[in-house]
Amino acid sequence: MKAVSAIREKRIQRPAGPAQSSPRAGPVQDALAPLPRLSDRQNSWMKTAPDEKPLRSASFVVHVTRGVIRDQNTRRKAMLALLVMALLLLLAGSTFLAPALNPREHLGWSLFFWLTCVWLTLTALLLALFDLLVTRIQARKAGRALREKFSPGLSPNSPSGSDRE
Repeated sequence: MKAVSAIREKRIQRPAGPAQSSPRAGPVQDALAPLPRLSDRQNSWMKTAPDEKPLRSASFVVHVTRGVIRDQNTRRKAMLALLVMALLLLLAGSTFLAPALNPREHLGWSLFFWLTCVWLTLTALLLALFDLLVTRIQARKAGRALREKFSPGLSPNSPSGSDRE
């Protein structure tokens, strides 16, 4: 709210000029007055909130990546989206974009296009491998918890019942 009031004060405290000497000077003229420059507004907002850090793109990418890796549903949706995009690019590159992606005429565009397809596919493959590993670890933990719950006489390291006391 302080930033908005600072902007309004700047608009009200402008020097007297030909616009204020007209008979329509007042609230209508104030509403039609030019706004302060964008840099002035950014500076006034930054002055009112010094504790906030500006969002950096690297930090944003790291947070999004952590979210995709940690949540199983998000990870699987990302795999699906990556595979659908790769499949659509594959179909487009093989059909109606084939003349534009002729490597003898447009080598750079062709390499960029097909490397993008490969990158999307490999990213989905790596996410799938990671999901497989995480699922196996969760299954082992669940199996261990069930064994401990239903057979308390077994030691936690042995899967067989030969260690009963």
